[in-house]
Amino acid sequence: MNIENKIRFKAAGLYIITGIAVAVMVVFLYNMRSNINSQRTEIEKQHQVLALTNELIYAVGEAQSSVSLFVSTHDTTYINKFGKKLLSINVLIDTLAVNEPVGKAKLLQIKILLARQTSEVAALNRQLGNKNPLTLISERIRKYKPLPSIPSRVVTVKQDTVYKKPEKKKGFFKRLGELFSPSKNTTMVISNVRVDTVKVGAEAPAPILTEVNDLALVEGKRYEKNMKAIEQQVARQIASDREISTQIAGVLLDLHRQTLNSVLGTIDRSEKSINRNYTLSVVGGIVALGLILAFILLIIYDVNKGKEARERLRQVMESRHKLLLSVSHDIKSPLGSILGYLELRRQQGEDIKSMQNSARHILALLENLLEFSSLEQGSLQITSSNFSLAELNEETGQMFLPLAEKKGLKFTFDSDTVRLKSDQMKIKQIIINLVSNAIKYTSEGSISLHTTHNGYQLFIKVTDTGAGIPADKLEEIYEPFSRVESNNALAHGTGLGLYVVKGLIDLLYGSIHVVSEVGKGTSVKVTIPCREAEIRIKKGTKKITVYDDDPVIAQMACDMLTRLGHKIVETDCDVILTDMEMGERTGMDILASAGTTPVVIMTGHSDFTAEKANHLGFESFLPKPFSLESLREIFGEGEPVTDSFLEDDDEEIKEMFRTSTFENYKLLEETLVSDDFDKAQAVCHKMLPMFVLLGYPSEALRRMDAQRGKSYDGWQNDVKAILEIKV
Repeated sequence: MNIENKIRFKAAGLYIITGIAVAVMVVFLYNMRSNINSQRTEIEKQHQVLALTNELIYAVGEAQSSVSLFVSTHDTTYINKFGKKLLSINVLIDTLAVNEPVGKAKLLQIKILLARQTSEVAALNRQLGNKNPLTLISERIRKYKPLPSIPSRVVTVKQDTVYKKPEKKKGFFKRLGELFSPSKNTTMVISNVRVDTVKVGAEAPAPILTEVNDLALVEGKRYEKNMKAIEQQVARQIASDREISTQIAGVLLDLHRQTLNSVLGTIDRSEKSINRNYTLSVVGGIVALGLILAFILLIIYDVNKGKEARERLRQVMESRHKLLLSVSHDIKSPLGSILGYLELRRQQGEDIKSMQNSARHILALLENLLEFSSLEQGSLQITSSNFSLAELNEETGQMFLPLAEKKGLKFTFDSDTVRLKSDQMKIKQIIINLVSNAIKYTSEGSISLHTTHNGYQLFIKVTDTGAGIPADKLEEIYEPFSRVESNNALAHGTGLGLYVVKGLIDLLYGSIHVVSEVGKGTSVKVTIPCREAEIRIKKGTKKITVYDDDPVIAQMACDMLTRLGHKIVETDCDVILTDMEMGERTGMDILASAGTTPVVIMTGHSDFTAEKANHLGFESFLPKPFSLESLREIFGEGEPVTDSFLEDDDEEIKEMFRTSTFENYKLLEETLVSDDFDKAQAVCHKMLPMFVLLGYPSEALRRMDAQRGKSYDGWQNDVKAILEIKV
């Protein structure tokens, strides 16, 4: 079992264990949550019962206080308070009986004792409510009407007024005792306050005196009896009140103790449940974690082994990729200069197509190697731009025409005349690989290349009359370094062509379909989704303003645009061509001040794309170093001119280049003294395009430009190497 299968098996086991652990944990947490909720409800209920019990104790205490105050003051207000408090006590008892059924008997006992106390208080109140006998005598005297008087005798009757002497307030029982044994000096008598003279006959009877005397005797005995009853009732009330208070206090204490014990019991059960759940959680978690860690350690072990193998492979691939980059850059730099000068010579009418095609073929092979390496690294990205499909088809066809003629093959190529927006370089690489394979595997006959567009898809069709591919080998042709055995004698390549083609097509979200028959030939059809480019710059002669802080590049751009038939102006322009970085002023500043005038941005930064330019608001993107063809693609052609490029301005441009380079050398020397990497990098970025275009060594400049904003060890050595370049 290989490492990948081991990892899959152990990962599956880890997922299963994790799933089981999660399911058990979910069930456990659900049950624990239910228990916690029930315990919370129980605790809240017990807390409510405890609060009601405390409220009941307080209410009973207030009721007892009202009874005591009534007994001592005979004030019926306290009886009313006692009655109201008794109602609230009954409500509390009923509520507690519902919430705490266990203490229902004790609550009923409290109710009975309070009812008994209520009856005794009512009896005392009735005793105290009996009428005073003196009141009856006074009432009788008030209602008495004397008989007609006989004027034979005069009798003077004196009425004494009795005023009570102020004294200290006495208790109930002391005042009750003084009813039967009055203390001395309790009253003060004032005589002769008022004298009434009544003339009464000598023979008049006195029935009122007899009646008052009899009434006083009867009521006095009754009052004495009532006082004794009140005294007895008060004594019983005090004893009963003490007994009832003691019993109620005991019952309330028992109820409070019982309620408190119930609350503590509930809390204790809750704590035990929490501890049990915690223990189970810890044990279960440790077991599950142990199993998971065991599987993870096993997986990590396998992953580390695989990682070591992949790291070794990555290092090999990276070394190979760096080697390819280094070799390709070393070749591409002089090759780019060759192509640039060949293009300029071609503009002068020289027949140099063969040299151009050979150079482009070498460049295509290098690009193929780089694309292959980038595919394996996974670093390939799409860079969209506007291009002419017909010009791309023509350029590719002309590249392979000499090879086809050398083998005696008929090579035809045609295309729709349309401008597209997609990754031109990758589409070109696809066509180059397909045509290259067709020529390699065709000994006689013909080869055709057709490129068409239906509005939203690009179709590339390459047909040959070559050896063909067996049906059982069609699935293998997209693998790297693969070759059809029957065609090995015809092939002289590396076997990377269709692998790179398939990778590029997948990157562009396209498809490829191959139909082949051994001995009759092969037909390859590629479909790539892309749309027509929006052409917003009008054709014809344009007035163009050029901004670049490098006078050499600015002059070259102006001469090339003039060669294309355009006019270079400083104001009132149709289009602006500007560099991105120009010291204090940037391309963004130009864009902000341009208003509605289209602005084309040019830069030598390799990570700057057409999408980024469009996103920032620029009309188009011109990568440095640029060519006459790239300028023609963006600006088109105006009215033709007769003067040849560089014929009159060659020496002037070279002199400007030397002057600009010497000034840049001085700036680089200053950066070495001040150890200013950022400034050195900016100067190198400005120097790179012209050095590449004119064929001077540019590796150190490329390294400095690539490390934008990131200083690296040895940059000073690169600057010194640049300063040693003779121009």
